[in-house]
Amino acid sequence: MLFVGVDLGTSAVKLLLMDENGKIKNIVSKEYPLYFPHPGWSEQKPEDWYAQTMDGIKALIKDVDKSQVAGISFGGQMHGLVVLDENDAVIRLCPSETPQMESISFDQRLCCTSSSSMPEASDTSVQNTPVSL
Repeated sequence: MLFVGVDLGTSAVKLLLMDENGKIKNIVSKEYPLYFPHPGWSEQKPEDWYAQTMDGIKALIKDVDKSQVAGISFGGQMHGLVVLDENDAVIRLCPSETPQMESISFDQRLCCTSSSSMPEASDTSVQNTPVSL
């Protein structure tokens, strides 16, 4: 029995193949770019994540009996944000500014002009807004 672990990180996807005893059989890492289209901006393309993950999985299990893979686990970057529309297409958070933005990285320093319409933190409607979990 074999198990695949996938860690989608900020600069690369790291993949690990191990057996049922925890013995590591293979490790693969596939890098993808971080884009800085303007000062303070930090973005990635989800398509890069997908392509490198698929290439990485193929490389990871190329020399094993694929029918022995019993499970796969995914972990992802904690502070990334990908906004999707009703058709699961990537959309911008601030559509009027730069339509090229894909995913927003944790180190993004961009503030949208639309943030000026947000209520002040001292506004009691903000402080008392219930959150459903």
